[in-house]
Amino acid sequence: MVNKKHIALFVAGFVTTLAAMAPASLMDSWIGRASNGAVALANPSGTIWSGSATPVLNFKQGAPMPLDRMEWAISFRHILSGNIVLQLRESASPQMPPAEVYFGMRQLELRNIAMDLPAAAMGELNPLLQAMRFQGQVTISTTDLVLQRNGSVTGNMAANWQMAGAALSPVNPFGNYRFDLVGKGDKIEISLSTLSGDLQLNGQGEWLTSGKLTFQTTAKAVGAGKEAFSEMLHHLGPETEPGVFSFKIGS
Repeated sequence: MVNKKHIALFVAGFVTTLAAMAPASLMDSWIGRASNGAVALANPSGTIWSGSATPVLNFKQGAPMPLDRMEWAISFRHILSGNIVLQLRESASPQMPPAEVYFGMRQLELRNIAMDLPAAAMGELNPLLQAMRFQGQVTISTTDLVLQRNGSVTGNMAANWQMAGAALSPVNPFGNYRFDLVGKGDKIEISLSTLSGDLQLNGQGEWLTSGKLTFQTTAKAVGAGKEAFSEMLHHLGPETEPGVFSFKIGS
């Protein structure tokens, strides 16, 4: 007579083997659904547990933009604490420590994230930003950011915008800038500061977890580019004090 316990062990082993062999293309399907089609994985290889692919950003307007190829590995070493860990690293930089995404029962944690994105991706946040057609590269980093299932966000994130430019600007690039983002529950507070450049930008705002973005920015042109930026700044917003212009996103 066949032992039922042996049958159960066989079925469990068989299912585990099939899962281990699941193709990496399943990761593309999952990422696509989770991002509502904003991110896809091109040319996946390996398995869903250990594989690689080229992330592709699908903009609402404009051609899709591929990023550097990424490798991933799913770890169950924290399974007893209720977490599954996804490790990510760029294929071109295998010596760098991996970024880690912790999937818990009630929250998602991002640790040691360092990611380069094209500045054009900022246009997805707001139609006005999309019209600016930003140029340059944005480096996003965070040591620990926590997203709760109820929508609450805690932790800090920084984004450095290097060689910043825009289609409407008479001078490109026009500077280097830093965004600091702080999770405060149902909102993310955002501040903008200028690191260098003839176009000095400073701003404050917030991004609600419901999706609403409000941001107030002041701009001032200095140095050799002062005259070149004058016409553009007059179109963007009112001159609130001599040489200082203000414009706002959201209400």
